Amino acid sequence: MTQRKHHVFLIPGFLGIENLGELAYFAHVKDVLVGEFQGLGLDVEIHAVRNYATSSVRRRTLRLVESILERAGAADGPLHLIGHSTGGLDARLLCTPGVKLGSGQNVEAIAARVRSIVTVSCPHRGTPLASFFTTRFGAQLLSMLSLGTIYLLRFGRMPISMVLRMTALFVRFHTKYGSLEHSIAEQMSAQVLDDLSPERRAELSELFSDIAKDQALMPQLMPESMDVFEAAVGDRPGIRCGSVISGAHAAWFSGVLRSGFDPYAQATHMLFEALRRLTSEMDGQYVPKLTASQRTHLMVSLGREPTPQDNDGIVPVLSQVWGELIHVARADHFDAIGHFSDAGRTPIHYDWLASGCGFDRRSFQSLWGDVARFVAQGEL
Repeated sequence: MTQRKHHVFLIPGFLGIENLGELAYFAHVKDVLVGEFQGLGLDVEIHAVRNYATSSVRRRTLRLVESILERAGAADGPLHLIGHSTGGLDARLLCTPGVKLGSGQNVEAIAARVRSIVTVSCPHRGTPLASFFTTRFGAQLLSMLSLGTIYLLRFGRMPISMVLRMTALFVRFHTKYGSLEHSIAEQMSAQVLDDLSPERRAELSELFSDIAKDQALMPQLMPESMDVFEAAVGDRPGIRCGSVISGAHAAWFSGVLRSGFDPYAQATHMLFEALRRLTSEMDGQYVPKLTASQRTHLMVSLGREPTPQDNDGIVPVLSQVWGELIHVARADHFDAIGHFSDAGRTPIHYDWLASGCGFDRRSFQSLWGDVARFVAQGEL
């Protein structure tokens, strides 16, 4: 009997841009998964979804539906959804029994084909960082962080001057709200556009405009809002559900300060620390009650049971817990998708934020190897 081809969809999170010209969000992940699935003997086609950066979860889920129909709609093979960050919420909403997304598409027929959902560093219970980004000051900084992410995906490193400006502005939030001078944002935007090829500039200008106009996602990711999401979104019977957890507690990344005098690493470490402190303001009432198995896995992997304040720089550790714990890593939010330092690989792995977690190529291979085995479970 011929085995049907499985389709794996990689869903980016907020700030995630996939397949935008030469920009690649999941490039390193796809490379590892291809080899892992081949080794497991599973016939898989991997698709990276190009989704909206900061639109609502419903709108992002509709785009996911469109992507599935475009790339695997004519087939009847099993589907597997892997969502990084907010991408995990898109996958969960799509598979909620009886969901109404406001489209004419037969969402039920698609959801019925899904065999597994894997969420990676996903804010199932929200993140305090979203509350910050809903402020006028935070919305402006969100646009700047988006610019930095795009620059990183294209060139590997941002100019140190850009990192220091962003860090100073995030730190300023802790003292008082301020207003971001338009000249700074305009200078950063101009620098990103000037460094890209001419054919990409029109696309990126449109993207920046969309981010500025549509930030509906941010209020939805606040812990108060995700409390409602968690109550309303249900798990579909027959789908294996699992999560990958990333955590970067302060004590785990202090070594970055002893790692040398690389000015870029020091600058991005300061930015990471500013983000981590904002994310640490999680209210304990919104974190889930852990099962005995989840608690043991977290304690063994992280050295102790995490608190509501522990996070990966973007999402609280306990907010990421959902279903079976597939893998728990000492990593920051971007390490998990391949943005850690590894100059010996081709293409080179560039570290977005120097958290100092010690996440490396071996850690990355182990994480995605566990994900591949979870997806393949029961399919061979």
